[in-house]
Amino acid sequence: MYPEKLVFNENDNMFISYLGIIDKNNFISDDNLSRCDLVQYFSSNDIDPAIMNHLYGIVFNYSDDFHGRIPTIGEFIKKNNRECKGIGLDLNHIFSGVNKSLICPLMVVKGVSVKRSTIEIDESLNKNLGYNDVVGYHPDEVLRFNPKNITKLLNYPKSDAKALFRNINYLCQELYLPLIQRLDERIHTIGICHFVEPAMHCWHLKGLMTMENISEELRDAALDSLEKIFKDVPLPINNLKLWRLITKEWYEREKGGEWNKLSSQAQRRHLVNMIRHGSIGYSQCYTNLPSNLANLLHEAAFNRIMRQIANTFPFLRNECQRQWNYREKNNLSWSSIEV
Repeated sequence: MYPEKLVFNENDNMFISYLGIIDKNNFISDDNLSRCDLVQYFSSNDIDPAIMNHLYGIVFNYSDDFHGRIPTIGEFIKKNNRECKGIGLDLNHIFSGVNKSLICPLMVVKGVSVKRSTIEIDESLNKNLGYNDVVGYHPDEVLRFNPKNITKLLNYPKSDAKALFRNINYLCQELYLPLIQRLDERIHTIGICHFVEPAMHCWHLKGLMTMENISEELRDAALDSLEKIFKDVPLPINNLKLWRLITKEWYEREKGGEWNKLSSQAQRRHLVNMIRHGSIGYSQCYTNLPSNLANLLHEAAFNRIMRQIANTFPFLRNECQRQWNYREKNNLSWSSIEV
């Protein structure tokens, strides 16, 4: 029988049950956790490489610290330097030679979650697991981090732009500047498993858990819990142009065909399927569960995410309805779009 709740480190934010991320207040010993369990969990819920190719790790995340306002460098240092020093990062050095009254730049790094980041692999569970805050960007939405673009985007004097570039560029060669210097709702968290190479990733969502034996009277409770967990969870990417690029990369990798030769209807079908399967918690809420509960939760998750897709991307609304009609015709399930 699988353990109901698992945790690796009380002080860590990565809490994984056998079938999902759970709240840190609901933890027990990790004694029953096995490497096999983790590999199976991440393998079942691994984010597609085409999505991972366009996720960027956040270098300095100040979205919650200044109530949506972009802070100055001086404000950012004052609030965060002590904490950063605890992980070996001196903000005074990072911004040395840069006017502290200038705005603090939002910087992102491409592929940080694909690498081992700061986690060193050893035999300990804690050292083989991690998490990263990420944002999805289309290539058109970011600029390479260099003095010219720092000046262009942030209006830095050339001397300050050169100083910032000199101080930071040695840390990572894949830094970028988002054209929109705000994160808003685009930030999400992924879990990372380094037990295998390449590392595997899944969306991090608190509240998901599994129970081995589900009785009939718990079915409504399970559905209610699912609704609460996903109530305010948006699609991981709200840019249709980026989803097109992701789906194109997936199709040409997996099918070996040319995306541009597909009909418009076929492209829309693949787009909807990619968004649904790539959405936060879609597979995690039913994968590996007993069949009776898995079918129930899969239908609920399917309907919820299809409504999200139809509401977020009107261009795909007809395709969402077509898939619902197909499921009804084949007695798979039924629903209608509720806007």
